[in-house]
Amino acid sequence: MAAAMRRLIPSRLAALSRATAGRLRRKASLGGGVLRLGPVGKADPWRSISTTPDWNRYKGPPKPSFSWKLQDLLNDDFFKNEVKVIPTTFTSVEGYMGSFMAPLLEEARADLCSALHGIRHAPVAQVIWIQQERTSEFCISFKEPRPAGSYAPKVEDILVLTSRKPTRHIDLDPFVIAVVPPSEDSKSESKDDEGTTTGYSEDMDNTVTSSQDSAVPFLLKKNATAVDVEAWAHPLFEKEKENAPTPPPQVVDTGTTILIRLLSGKLPVKRQGQKEVIALPLFAVFLINMKTNNHIHDALELKAGILSRWGSSLVERIAEYAPTAGQDRNSLLPEVPSGLASDKALDGLEKFKLNTSQQKAVLDCVSAMDQARCWVRLIWGPPGTGKTKAIISLLWSMLMKNRRTLACAPTNTAVVEVASRVLGLLKDESYGGGGKHFSLGNVVLFGNEDRMNVDEKLANIFLDRRVYRLVNVAARWRHYVNRMLELLAKPLAMHSSYLKDVRPERTGDILRLQGVGDAELERRRKLTFKEFFIENYECHEEALRRCFETIRNDLPLPARRFDYLDETLRSLEAFGKLLRSEPERPLGKLFLKNGGWPEFQEARALCLNKLKHLPDWFDLLPSDSSKIEDYILNNATIILCTAASSFNLRRVRDFQRFELLVIDEAAQLKECESLIPLQLGIHRAVLIGDECQLPALVKSKLSVEAGFGRSLFERLCLLGHPKHLLDVQYRMHPEISKFPISSFYCRKVTDGPNVLHRDYERKLLDGPMYGTYSFINIQGGIESSGMHGTSLSNAAEVAAVTRIVQRLSQVDTKSKLSVGVVSPYKAQVRAIQESLALEHDKYGGLSVKIRTVDGFQGAEEDVVIFSAVRANTHGSVGFLSDQRRTNVAQTRAK
Repeated sequence: MAAAMRRLIPSRLAALSRATAGRLRRKASLGGGVLRLGPVGKADPWRSISTTPDWNRYKGPPKPSFSWKLQDLLNDDFFKNEVKVIPTTFTSVEGYMGSFMAPLLEEARADLCSALHGIRHAPVAQVIWIQQERTSEFCISFKEPRPAGSYAPKVEDILVLTSRKPTRHIDLDPFVIAVVPPSEDSKSESKDDEGTTTGYSEDMDNTVTSSQDSAVPFLLKKNATAVDVEAWAHPLFEKEKENAPTPPPQVVDTGTTILIRLLSGKLPVKRQGQKEVIALPLFAVFLINMKTNNHIHDALELKAGILSRWGSSLVERIAEYAPTAGQDRNSLLPEVPSGLASDKALDGLEKFKLNTSQQKAVLDCVSAMDQARCWVRLIWGPPGTGKTKAIISLLWSMLMKNRRTLACAPTNTAVVEVASRVLGLLKDESYGGGGKHFSLGNVVLFGNEDRMNVDEKLANIFLDRRVYRLVNVAARWRHYVNRMLELLAKPLAMHSSYLKDVRPERTGDILRLQGVGDAELERRRKLTFKEFFIENYECHEEALRRCFETIRNDLPLPARRFDYLDETLRSLEAFGKLLRSEPERPLGKLFLKNGGWPEFQEARALCLNKLKHLPDWFDLLPSDSSKIEDYILNNATIILCTAASSFNLRRVRDFQRFELLVIDEAAQLKECESLIPLQLGIHRAVLIGDECQLPALVKSKLSVEAGFGRSLFERLCLLGHPKHLLDVQYRMHPEISKFPISSFYCRKVTDGPNVLHRDYERKLLDGPMYGTYSFINIQGGIESSGMHGTSLSNAAEVAAVTRIVQRLSQVDTKSKLSVGVVSPYKAQVRAIQESLALEHDKYGGLSVKIRTVDGFQGAEEDVVIFSAVRANTHGSVGFLSDQRRTNVAQTRAK
């Protein structure tokens, strides 16, 4: 029996996998530029994109080739000759975008190198079954069930396949690297049968032909994801088919087979009898996800001609912005208004109680919206100066004026912060929310639901949840309308049919099989006309109410359409009240010709009229999920997402352009990454940030030296572009703000009245060493790399931090105290997290966040504990050599 099962299982799995793989290759993708990584050999992956480039059009530097060999990924000098310093001025769009290409490849190599050095801590999934589909392409299955929170591969993940869990990169012998790719585009569908379709499991005895390295472009074509679900595909800037399917989920491992593509190396094999099979078990070790790098690469690949057709003239102006002495530095500014801001621009902004600098910055942007000229506004927001408040007031003004706006940020955290604040306005009638001037449907948030940590409140505006709700409504609302129309128009006929259907000899046995009890069955058999009518009416009215509520909250529609919904609901409510107002009146006679009771007849006629014309008002609601998604993205007033995620807006059919781009934390966004939203045909942009705080994180020293982490905000500032300074800080006690204000902001920022008030100062812990600002010397501490690799930690400081947090948890405060523990080193962060996790019962009353300096940008806490880690004779704190990192570390606490 066991032998028979062993023979049966392989054949069924192989058949299932062949069918699955075929479906995978026939699906389309969110895709867009999966880091299209290929093996190094006869065809280099990056060079395959432009083996014969048009040098008359492309005036940037030649694009180097990427290598997937282990020694090349670990070689910090691999791109040394290709990476050049990115200038501050450019002579062409091609040269501008081409200058970022080599640093981008070098940064991708450095990301992979860092992941390889830290492979001991990388997420791992065990492969228990594998089958080759085509050359270098395999279907794999993972061990199930996996622990909650364990690694699940996603599209564009880069994996290392190894026969044992590695602890060091030198354990990776042979070095086999793979990508979870989009599958081949439609041109390759005829090749479904190419390659071997046999596989191997630990209980199988099937042959697998050895893989041969093939040239796979580093950045693949925009095509299908390896996901066994319906997906979508929209060629760049072109219309797609009318019936595009549903976008796939982010996680591609749903407990079934997924597709991977080898980029370098060959899988280990073993002899089994006369056959050669892939040796199992295998482990898939996650290195990095390439999605953002891919989106940046695709943005840099766009030719000037495509940009012009797409209307991205702002990109051209930004690229060629190079004012010199005596020339106009205002070429990216709106035209100077003839007088003060109009009352129309000012209308309502007083509700936000903006200070003078905030109001001036916001009004400048609002007043310039009617100008056709391309422009960029810079708003400089030092720590605690209320830049988020300025952003929210600007977005509110765009909502009130129905100006389509894209609001981006570098991180999900920053996007969610803005989205949460905007959500509050949408529900506040004093700001025009609650349907008074705009509704929930006017704002949409999209991105990775897990990384954004979408809660029930944000679910109201999150795109995927919204589409799901509307798909359900689209499938039902017409049915409910038709049922209500039939009930109001022909109730007597419906009741007669009902009486026939509930005859015991016809339905009793069926209903009992369906679980309907005798009491309920008896009740159904004896419904009078009045009982039947009222029960059905209330049921259909409630169903329509739920549908209308979803349409109102989730679909961006003109206010007059919502008015019609409200009128229809009010007419149904009025009719329902009449039904229940005179319980003794015989209801059946009222539906006869000349039935009497004019008020009843008028209410019934009004309901019939409203319901008959309802489809005319809401014929725009499609039933297909991708069309609903496109409709939402084309009609919402405010769209919020990360800058990288805005790449997906290129695939929206009949895309409606934005009138304004707002980028929060703009100084933390690499300039090449800001090109992704800027290429969406936008003519006006507001960049809000602080170049004195942390720039984008760049791991490669070569890329850092080339200026790859520099933001567009910083470059424009270096070129003398004017900027608004938000000049009052409301976060820090004056003793905390004194140093950063004098050292980083040349005393241009002042303390707000709230922090100057004597009640703002709080002494939480007793003792002379604890004050508003305390320096504590930890004697006997030793800096070491320890078990966490090359990053440093200090056990003595870990103990000191743990003790201080414990003491703070014992302080009696009116509200929950927030504590931030900051360190420049990841190893110290891990060590503190482990220590505080062990002592959790002793600080449960606190809100404690433990992050690196980079992870705390934009955050604020009541108390911040900074662990410097370093303990050496020359007093070096290497990470703080960057003044911007010092600024962030010192400006998080109140």
